[in-house]
Amino acid sequence: MDTSSYKPHLKHYIETINNTPAVFLIMEGYLLLHQQSRTSQIIPLYSDDRAIVAFDPETDAPIGVVSYRNYKYLRSNTISLVYVQETYRRRGVFSTMWNYLLEQTLRDEDLTDVIITTSVHNSEMQAALKKLNVAPIELTYTRRIRTV
Repeated sequence: MDTSSYKPHLKHYIETINNTPAVFLIMEGYLLLHQQSRTSQIIPLYSDDRAIVAFDPETDAPIGVVSYRNYKYLRSNTISLVYVQETYRRRGVFSTMWNYLLEQTLRDEDLTDVIITTSVHNSEMQAALKKLNVAPIELTYTRRIRTV
């Protein structure tokens, strides 16, 4: 498929993600990441999170999500999860949602950053971020003392 012609439509949930397609996509994404040992067993999912959901233009099915929180004290929109269903990957779905979030962040003069954290084991996300010219600016080191 020609990725330049695939254009999902987006819906932005900024008041609550309760009763939206974002909830199930977020759960699906975390389950997959957990099965691949790319995340902990904690799902940071809160009703006041914000989300951008991508929908297939032909079927109107929800196919991807970027969930994030707006942290005024950090002057950032901080992404907690990016997930695109496997059959829709490599079609520009994530970059469409990413660019939309950047546009929304630029509109708020109090915000300075979009922050995203990913596991050192998540090479797919690292490659996607590199393709979008997103560079790491901090490293976080963890000494895990026990797995629960």
